[in-house]
Amino acid sequence: MTKKQLAKLNRPEPKEHIIARLLKERNGKPADVTISEALEFRRDAYGLSAAEFAFVLGIERSHYNEVINGRRSLPKAAMRHAYAIGVPAALLLQPEEA
Repeated sequence: MTKKQLAKLNRPEPKEHIIARLLKERNGKPADVTISEALEFRRDAYGLSAAEFAFVLGIERSHYNEVINGRRSLPKAAMRHAYAIGVPAALLLQPEEA
């Protein structure tokens, strides 16, 4: 094995991968993460403001705020954008709480 190949294998695992792996391994239970928590985690990971992240998702800043506060659901198109930038589909597709 070359030094280059060894260095590639020894790269640190990205934090979001570590968190996802740990949640999956945790007692075999599904993660207790809400859509808003997952969105905010991804927004923070990219270092974006709420307005910038709403723009990436294709929704208005006010709509994003209502999603985060549990007053509105995320539109399907915004779910596709969120999935494309790393929000797990299982969280996006979880049933809404009553």
